[in-house]
Amino acid sequence: PKIVVNTKKTVRFHYSFTEEGKVLRDFILSQKPSSVCLIYSSDPSTSFEFDSIISLGLERENILVAKERFSVGTRDFKPLSNKVRNENFDLFVIGGYGSDIPFILKDLKANGIDANSRKIYGNIGFIEIPEAASKELYEGTMFTAPPFIVEPSDNSQAINFREKFIQTSNNHQIGYAAYYAYDLIQILAQIIKKHNSTDPLLIRKHFPGEYLGLGGIYKVENSGEVISEVRMGTYSQNKFYPLELVETK
Repeated sequence: PKIVVNTKKTVRFHYSFTEEGKVLRDFILSQKPSSVCLIYSSDPSTSFEFDSIISLGLERENILVAKERFSVGTRDFKPLSNKVRNENFDLFVIGGYGSDIPFILKDLKANGIDANSRKIYGNIGFIEIPEAASKELYEGTMFTAPPFIVEPSDNSQAINFREKFIQTSNNHQIGYAAYYAYDLIQILAQIIKKHNSTDPLLIRKHFPGEYLGLGGIYKVENSGEVISEVRMGTYSQNKFYPLELVETK
């Protein structure tokens, strides 16, 4: 989150964990829960998002918040699941890498906690479903996602990119970072062409502005921070679907 502070050449061009935290926080608040269990990875990005944005936002509204952290790469969540199974939380919010999510969902379900019995929300890790994971674990969960993941039918550019990516790489699993990398290269090309220069300082100087790409609208601030679009989606019958866009405050 602070990578652009006091730098002259840096732009943080990626899915915004700050904006994701705001969208997820506001969506949780819209459900008016009295108690929430946060289960999240101890990596710096996820911890910042859950501690500084989501948790604080819920606590300000006098919502009871329980926090359960885990290390990246954890595979046994039975102790955590046993700990929370008898707590009457209104909803669970899970954040972490896609490789961690199915293990959490599996052990929670073993104790009767899934999207059928409780509300389960998550972060962008929910769209990174490993091939070996049981897709049923994700059924009915709700999570944050870039627009090109949950609304592909409305984004012809994203569909075209996906088709060409698969054709070129013969890989049907497209990480969301590939979309952002493509958009970034396109924007850099625009700036380089317009100013006929590849000087880093000049590019950085002219980078701030608003751009449209596969990831929707990008707003590049003078600080080098990029505000990208974040949506809420759900998973049903092996497909991602959109929920209404939640406005951030």
